[in-house]
Amino acid sequence: MTTPRIVFVGAGNMGFALLAGALRSGVLRASEVVAIEPDGARREALRPLGVEAHERIGQLTPEARHGVLFLAIKPQMLRSFGAELSACEASATGGWTGVISILAGTPRDVVQSTLGLRCPCIRAMPNLPALLGQGTTAIADDDVPDPALHGLRSLAQSIFASVCPCVLHVPEAQLDACTAVAGSGPAYVFALAEAMIDGAQQAGLSPRDAHEAVLQTIIGAAAMLAETSGEGRPSPSVLRERVTSPGGTTQAGLAAMQQAGFAPSVRAAILAARDRGRELGAIAQGKA
Repeated sequence: MTTPRIVFVGAGNMGFALLAGALRSGVLRASEVVAIEPDGARREALRPLGVEAHERIGQLTPEARHGVLFLAIKPQMLRSFGAELSACEASATGGWTGVISILAGTPRDVVQSTLGLRCPCIRAMPNLPALLGQGTTAIADDDVPDPALHGLRSLAQSIFASVCPCVLHVPEAQLDACTAVAGSGPAYVFALAEAMIDGAQQAGLSPRDAHEAVLQTIIGAAAMLAETSGEGRPSPSVLRERVTSPGGTTQAGLAAMQQAGFAPSVRAAILAARDRGRELGAIAQGKA
């Protein structure tokens, strides 16, 4: 059995994407990884990667139950996993050197106490475009002594950077806000695309032409934002002004959006998502 550097717990869409990206980029070698995944089909999907996979962590030998735990399970599964881990010899002998968690709404101290571990814990939140190597990740690695955290921080940074061009380091208190923006954000863009396609069809375009026109418009606009991001470069508001001729069609469209409450509704969506993240965190802690 492999003596792992890191044990991935959960190989769903996000866990698989992160693991595959880390292997593809050379951040990890298959010989350094063991995966724990209850779903047999997902375990089979790991086979081409050369990753050893098991249904439960209790199936690992004590020698294999060490290193870094990478938690990519649903928050509601944490307690059951913690119960299984507590039954393992390594949980009592301090075999784990660190934890990286992508559990939504679950604070680091809750992860540590639920798992019965005292090792350093880093919490992170990647978003769905990581599946395509275009993700954004927020990493919370504050409030942990640097000597204990250095290697873990470097490992986390490397894993997430393998599929996320944008990696932010924020205080844990800001993770719910990052989740509301980056985690939920793709859905906001998809909703915008839906509305634009519907409007394009009402304006007379065929469904196919509406879809293609909206798709490339969003891709092109995102490319312009990417080219102009950074200090000293035009902001989104400046780009918007450049596209908007006084008295023109764009100004008319933007005025209609403003009248309908577009900007306030987007801000409200982000705040609502942030608040829901906090609620889920309370549920994870048994406080709600």
